[in-house]
Amino acid sequence: MTDEEMLAAIQQMLDQQFGQVNTRLDNMDTRLDSMDAKISDMQTDIADIKQDAAITRSAANTLLDWAEKAQVEVKIPLYRKEAE
Repeated sequence: MTDEEMLAAIQQMLDQQFGQVNTRLDNMDTRLDSMDAKISDMQTDIADIKQDAAITRSAANTLLDWAEKAQVEVKIPLYRKEAE
């Protein structure tokens, strides 16, 4: 086997190995892009949940304020949760 043939064989082996590495890296890029999209959706959902929780907390505190005023008539103490 000549030096040229040896170099060609080595080049072919390296191309094959690097081809596999490139394929795996491409697959990882695809998965990471998918994860980025999912994380972005989750961040939007979490922001919506926080907003809804604030609205619910405000409404609950409004009801508790009303109930505290009504407790004078009924004489039942009520618990008020503080906003976090």
